Amino acid sequence: PMIIKRGIDMGVKTFNTFTGTLVLPGIPYTQFERHGSGCAQIEHYQWGTEAYQALGAIAEAGGARLAFETHNAYLHDLAKPAAKLCDMIGSPAVGVNLDMGNIVLNSKGEPLAQALEILEGKVFYLHLKNMILPRGAGQSYSACHISDGIIDNRVMLKTLKEQGFDGPIGLEAPRQGDRDYFAKVDIAYIKSLCKDLGWE
Repeated sequence: PMIIKRGIDMGVKTFNTFTGTLVLPGIPYTQFERHGSGCAQIEHYQWGTEAYQALGAIAEAGGARLAFETHNAYLHDLAKPAAKLCDMIGSPAVGVNLDMGNIVLNSKGEPLAQALEILEGKVFYLHLKNMILPRGAGQSYSACHISDGIIDNRVMLKTLKEQGFDGPIGLEAPRQGDRDYFAKVDIAYIKSLCKDLGWE
């Protein structure tokens, strides 16, 4: 609670947040579908609900929002379990940080259109990255420029704009190499895309 209060005092309006990791022992980490929501029990949702009802109240009182990142090996790894957790918490200050770049790595991950439908009105923050999956989800993968890969970020931003999304957007480059160059290319693409969408 103190970290949220201090962040609010510093002017932070949106916090990227997580529950605890859920990883089955003896199972390779990259078998994402078996971890996180794939092995969750009702108790995990109940514990998360209890904790984030309290934290959500602090955030709401301070005019801030908490966003569960759709990240592998967490309870809120995919759109459906993330939405379920938010609904159980029932706070207007608790939503989702949509990261399709993580969802596509999970063999049980929802397609983009379905994820956006499930999370409509719940997306408070957006992580943008993209992936190349030469063998499909759950196999090998490689991060790439936001304009490349299997995620249609134009469709995602267009849909979120239509849904009234008004949160921050974070560009990610989770790969080795010249990240300054990656950032320049990705920023130029996003600026061009937002201009095309009339969202500047």
